[in-house]
Amino acid sequence: MNTGWDMYRLVILLGALIVALSSGVANASTALLLGGKGVYATLTEQQMAEAFGGYFATYDRRVNVPFPGKELYSSVAKGADNLYAAVYDPAYAGPKTIGGVSEGAPSVMEVLRRLEADRANTTDGKEPPPPSELNVAIYGSPSKRFLGKLAELPTPVTPYDILIVRAEYDGLSDFPDNGWNMLAVTNAVMGAMTLHVKNSNFDIRNNPTEYTIDVNEAGGTTTTILIPADVLPILAPMVAFHFDPKFVAALDSKLRPIIDSAYNRPPMETGIPPTLTGPPAPKPTTATLAVESATEPDSAPAPTRSLKRATSWKDAIDRRQERIQRLRDDIDAKKTAHKDDSDAEETAKPTRKSEEKDSSDTETKAEATKAAPAKADKAAASSGGDDSE
Repeated sequence: MNTGWDMYRLVILLGALIVALSSGVANASTALLLGGKGVYATLTEQQMAEAFGGYFATYDRRVNVPFPGKELYSSVAKGADNLYAAVYDPAYAGPKTIGGVSEGAPSVMEVLRRLEADRANTTDGKEPPPPSELNVAIYGSPSKRFLGKLAELPTPVTPYDILIVRAEYDGLSDFPDNGWNMLAVTNAVMGAMTLHVKNSNFDIRNNPTEYTIDVNEAGGTTTTILIPADVLPILAPMVAFHFDPKFVAALDSKLRPIIDSAYNRPPMETGIPPTLTGPPAPKPTTATLAVESATEPDSAPAPTRSLKRATSWKDAIDRRQERIQRLRDDIDAKKTAHKDDSDAEETAKPTRKSEEKDSSDTETKAEATKAAPAKADKAAASSGGDDSE
């Protein structure tokens, strides 16, 4: 019996088991979610699991962080306190997403401001989670006109990835920029009643939306999603009372441009954003387990074994994002080259016209020069004829 190798295999087995168990606990994904106003202050397990069409259903646990859901300022402050404490709570160690619904969303932004203050302060002993362990997802954050003094707070520049989702024409989170457009305001009020709650369960990973992706100076990516409205909320009663769909569609096409003119929207892409990764994940790492084997005196030393763990799904997402970015860069380069060619062609047109004109003038002058002697000879001949008479 080779006792040394048996002991070596036993140590390897125990070491692998310890690493597997510890990594499983450390990598348990958690969604820390704040509710909204009134009856939505407390989120049920079902509501959290079904949000965004099941976006949080694959997390290992979903935690409803206490939120008062009453007066705006006090609720936002208390919700921020509770969520901030949960971020540092060892019970929620590992990858986590912090999020908020409607009135709870401003609390999330306040927590981000506090985390950046902790990052800047190296004397308080608080070390915020790295971007590989924390990201953000919020739905239906109130429009700035409803936030009062909270709207004046600076948007945090953070290394964390942020997902912001709202429903198009939802008056609570998508109020018109031009409040004097009464048609748009009426439509938004209708949208607040019909879309704000319903679209919280919209499946953003399997249905196309309109979105923008921005990367800030701290390296954080902000994905803003607008869930499109198939029918204007102001026309929803017609749909409910079974008006002719063709008539409703025709009316929608007439009213929508007027309503859209009240919004100042950035250019948006249509499709499914490539940034919907779910729980944050660390970059691929390699953990090496060095084992000192007990071998027989004359036997060769046992080799050191390595246990490798890599987040392959994260690698795949990163590669896909890189490919998408390369495609975007290629498209932009082609557009730029095409524009340069067009500009060069436009610049060349006057030059060619000028050259053609100069050539024409030169030919005209040459013909005139040739014709001058002939005219002179003819005049001389005519004069000679007169003299002879």
